[in-house]
Amino acid sequence: MSDILTVTKLNSYIKSLIEQDHNLYDIVVEGEISGFRLYPSGHAYFTVKDSQSSIKCVYFRGYHKGNIPKIENGDNVLIYGSIGVYTARGEYQFYVRNLEKSGFGLLARKFEELKAKLKKEGLFEPEHKKKLPDIVNKIGVVSGMQAAGFKDMIKILKGELFDVIIKNSRVQGKEAAGEIVAGIKALNEDGRVDVIIIGRGGGSIEDLWPFNEEIVARAVFESKIPVISAVGHEIDILISDMVADIRAETPTAAAEMLVRQKRELRKRLSDLKRHLIRMLENNLLIRKKELQHFSIRRLSKLLMSVVSEKRYQLINHRRILLSSPKSMLENYRMRLTNASVGLMKTEKTFNELNMKLDDLRQSLQRYMLENLKEKKDTVDRLKMKLNLLSPMNIISKGYSLTTDEKGKLIKDVGQVKKG
Repeated sequence: MSDILTVTKLNSYIKSLIEQDHNLYDIVVEGEISGFRLYPSGHAYFTVKDSQSSIKCVYFRGYHKGNIPKIENGDNVLIYGSIGVYTARGEYQFYVRNLEKSGFGLLARKFEELKAKLKKEGLFEPEHKKKLPDIVNKIGVVSGMQAAGFKDMIKILKGELFDVIIKNSRVQGKEAAGEIVAGIKALNEDGRVDVIIIGRGGGSIEDLWPFNEEIVARAVFESKIPVISAVGHEIDILISDMVADIRAETPTAAAEMLVRQKRELRKRLSDLKRHLIRMLENNLLIRKKELQHFSIRRLSKLLMSVVSEKRYQLINHRRILLSSPKSMLENYRMRLTNASVGLMKTEKTFNELNMKLDDLRQSLQRYMLENLKEKKDTVDRLKMKLNLLSPMNIISKGYSLTTDEKGKLIKDVGQVKKG
């Protein structure tokens, strides 16, 4: 006959069996919470159940340290811990080390697993990130037209005169990931857009989950067109954010980013235009001064050459006039007149070509006119002297041949006697 056991020994034995079973240690149980009570000691007691069974749970203060999620009876939860036996009552119960609302924990683990997988494959590496084009005119948007933040984003983009192509898709629920992928692929096949924005406003992790799906991550990575991921609020970091070429905190932030880039480009182009205009103006001014300097020197040389030539002609004419009879004087006077006319025409031509050089022209004109007047006066005086000395002029006054009584020609007044 076996030994008789006390209740305490029995309960203690059962407790040791349970605690030695590794299958009952460090386990996760999902169920509906009920009867939740937090005692002044800081310990929490509650029951987790499903449609057929229930288990009592205890969450000691030393584990939660006052940081228990906000839960209500009826919420589905995940509890992390192990099975133990309360010897005094002979009851087995779940000793909780961590507690969270059902769904969040599983999704968080799934998120971390996918994140680790894609990171290992290199999908997050900077060398794979495509830069935005310097000039963005046409933007593709993959989002739900009723999604939070969509209308503000479109208003900002169209306000800056961007051309927007919208691929409407669901942004939450089971079908959303596939529709987002289809939108990205369609815009790549179309090939007209310069950049793609995928996004929606904030929400719960379940609402945002399509942007954590692997198929969306790979579609973003494989896109030939740069992708901006603009999902949720600033605190939300999703798989699509990590894979995308650029992350924007919100859809509105994505639109503002593109608007800012366009305005900065417009400003740079405006500054460059002003700089080029200044360079051209300075260059033209330098060339103009060089041309003016060149024109003055060349004109001065040309005018001096003309004046020298005319001076030589006048000297030559003077020499000829002093040694020529009256007929040659008339001929050279005509030539002198023609030369003067030619000189005046030359002056007129230079005046028309050098209106911007009035001071020089006037100075040269005064010099030539004074010179010509002086020479003309000289010529006129010489002409007068020549006329006075000319035998023809004396003859034109009258003459006679006088002889004495013997018929001899009288050549001197001494040959004539008074009376």
